[in-house]
Amino acid sequence: MLLEVISAFSVCFTKVGVISTGNEVTSLSSTPLDDETSSQLHGTIYDINRPVLLATLQTYNAAGVDYGVVPDDAVQLEMAIRRALEECDMVITTGGKNNCFVLSKLFTFYYNVSWIDQ
Repeated sequence: MLLEVISAFSVCFTKVGVISTGNEVTSLSSTPLDDETSSQLHGTIYDINRPVLLATLQTYNAAGVDYGVVPDDAVQLEMAIRRALEECDMVITTGGKNNCFVLSKLFTFYYNVSWIDQ
């Protein structure tokens, strides 16, 4: 579904912001924690979606703008999304269902835009 959306809109949206969300999400470039802090690794998910989406956007001639991983914090999410919407034509967020409510309210209230939950 998302690839169909990207394909259909890549002609219109030349700059697409990509944001991963969640406290459990860590960048692929992050160094694994040592044994002393290994308990923090429980629940850690490596961020595969963002790099794949950025590469996919490039194949459709859209400029993907990487906004990194944003933790489960309403204020930080709002700041990241506001920045991305100011700088890009479209924004894609990935992450757990924890942020679904916060993100949908943010997009609807501030920007009056449609919400696609896939």
